[in-house]
Amino acid sequence: IKSKAGRLEIVRLQKSLLSKVVKGQLTGEQALNQIGLRGVQMVKESITSNDFAPLKPETIKRKARNKNNILRQSDMMLDAVGFEIVKL
Repeated sequence: IKSKAGRLEIVRLQKSLLSKVVKGQLTGEQALNQIGLRGVQMVKESITSNDFAPLKPETIKRKARNKNNILRQSDMMLDAVGFEIVKL
């Protein structure tokens, strides 16, 4: 997660969800799912925000679409963002 504010948001979410797990209001898996979904949302927001250094003119010419969005030539990368809970 790119920003310090984003990382702090995830830490606050973790603490809040841990409290709910301890109180029996959520399962651990439910809490992890909520954290994973928020992380995915934050990454996708970062990709679509276009808050990056400008592209070189030759790169813009080469891009077929989304010429003004640095990380989006197609939506393949955006669609690939996800999470998985791995049980050990």
